[in-house]
Amino acid sequence: MELSAIQIVALAKMLDKKVVDTAREKLSVGVYEVDFDTNTAGTYEVFADFEKRQTNTVDWMGLFALAMSKLNNTTVEAVVAEYEEKGVDKGEIKKTVQSKVDSLRDATYKTNKGQVRTKLTYKVVEKVEVEAPAKTKKVNA
Repeated sequence: MELSAIQIVALAKMLDKKVVDTAREKLSVGVYEVDFDTNTAGTYEVFADFEKRQTNTVDWMGLFALAMSKLNNTTVEAVVAEYEEKGVDKGEIKKTVQSKVDSLRDATYKTNKGQVRTKLTYKVVEKVEVEAPAKTKKVNA
């Protein structure tokens, strides 16, 4: 039997990274056999997807390298020399250049999955050994 989507999400919420990391700290090296059943009960509230504003990042080194590759050697050397001598005075940057740079950083919108809130309880269900009738094997109930 396969787990449903909500069952998978419930298990994932129960076993978030912090819970797993905390439990792992309590284990010593070795091989463990595991065989248990759990009861999971409660409610899930799944919220609608939403759009989030995301500011684009600019690959400044790539942009700089591209711009420099468009210049002749004399101009490249002059720009590098001026930078080494004076640094960058952002007040001297042309308005047209600034507007183009700003357009590279314009925000885009990304759709994110809605939040999931849970009110769940988990407990291990104890197995009861059942005495089997003659000529059959014992089973766990």
